[in-house]
Amino acid sequence: MSLSKRQLRIYQSILEGIDVEPGAERAVEVTQTPSSIPSVLELGDLATAVFSAMAVLVNQFGRLRGLPQQRIAIDRRQAGMMFNSIAYFFRGGWQVDISAVHSPVNNFFRTRDDHWIFFQGAYPHLRDGLLRFLGCANDSAAIAEAATKWDAPALEDEISALNLCAAVLRTRDEWIAHPQGQALAEATPIQLEFNETRSSRNLSRNVVRPLQGVKVLDLTHVVAGPTIGRLLAEQGAEVIHVQYPYRDSILGFDLETSFGKSVSIWI
Repeated sequence: MSLSKRQLRIYQSILEGIDVEPGAERAVEVTQTPSSIPSVLELGDLATAVFSAMAVLVNQFGRLRGLPQQRIAIDRRQAGMMFNSIAYFFRGGWQVDISAVHSPVNNFFRTRDDHWIFFQGAYPHLRDGLLRFLGCANDSAAIAEAATKWDAPALEDEISALNLCAAVLRTRDEWIAHPQGQALAEATPIQLEFNETRSSRNLSRNVVRPLQGVKVLDLTHVVAGPTIGRLLAEQGAEVIHVQYPYRDSILGFDLETSFGKSVSIWI
């Protein structure tokens, strides 16, 4: 089957402003399996559109380097599961430990003004900083009680000022009215910026993988950035991940996002 109307709409919005061959999405075959992750965010369709956009771009770049047209096949259920792939990562038959993300502080809490705020406390320095600020133990009831003493916007601002992590759950209209929402309103999902020193050399066409010969310096941390680096490595890029050895880390995230990379420890 082809992309559904909803998937196609998301796919087109992702690639807005990108020079994609007309009709490239027709190369995508989707198995429309039901999502295994219940979500009001239509996660299965979003994931299908994201992987379709990525595959189309890889396919187009590969052809520019002399590779043949590739068949693109995406399973909707599996695409959705890849959005939380660390939960399905096993080593020696045992699930890799990601218990840090289940810390009581790492959750949604209701505030005094009847809004909800999410605290990100998976990493020890974030968890400990939030608990010091809130003045409570790492206990769900204690954290919930502390959150009710604040209005959500003020609480978010105070936590942000401490370089800690929290986000208010906003309606669409509230997000559009927020300064960050306004700043992003006109931005496309993918933005390309080039500086004056960029290399003008042509990449070789004698390749077997689309990004073969491309070198990427990966200075990212946590999940989103390292996942992009892993995706580039999957397509043949030489990805060098640089990490600081004394920074908080979650082993499961590092293992799951490091396939195909070279790792350099900066001291």
